[in-house]
Amino acid sequence: MIGSRIKDIRVMKGKTQKQISDLSGIGIPHISSIENNRRKPSVGTLSKLAKALNCSGLDLYHILGI
Repeated sequence: MIGSRIKDIRVMKGKTQKQISDLSGIGIPHISSIENNRRKPSVGTLSKLAKALNCSGLDLYHILGI
């Protein structure tokens, strides 16, 4: 699922949820819910996460195999 993949990318890049929250403006509970597949991220949220993970939105989609 997409949340698990986002978490894998975050961990691979050595970032914590707090760091991603600070960089993206998305709250830690929201990030946690996405990573645990309890919430599906909107396109806007995916864009913010991609920026925080230092990749473009298109790169994130490519990395996720979408």
